[in-house]
Amino acid sequence: MNGTRNNAVPSLRRLFSDTLCTYGMTEHVSSVLIGLSGGADSTVLTFLLHEYAEENGLRLYAFHLHHGIRGAEADRDLRHVQSFCDALQIPLTAEYADIPALIKELYPAKRTDLSQISEEAEKAEFREE
Repeated sequence: MNGTRNNAVPSLRRLFSDTLCTYGMTEHVSSVLIGLSGGADSTVLTFLLHEYAEENGLRLYAFHLHHGIRGAEADRDLRHVQSFCDALQIPLTAEYADIPALIKELYPAKRTDLSQISEEAEKAEFREE
């Protein structure tokens, strides 16, 4: 298993770099801001982008939004993001948003769950684009 994982890392790095180049994602760019939730996907993406940025002279910045939804779990995510960014020397901006309070304010008469409202907001965002 270890041999497979060790071979996969260079392949993933190469695929990542090739994808950025193929789609011109870093052309005429001197800095990149990445949204970092603290989950596995965004952490790996940030790590790969950090390596790419160092090799290609880009400045990398991270942003984390603590949604105020998952309590202690979200607090752990924030601590992980802070520690991760500190270790890689990535400047981090972290903000807190009380999404449950915002939902009560925006939808006072509507009783619904957060996932439903989140899904509606995502659909609205895609329609705007």
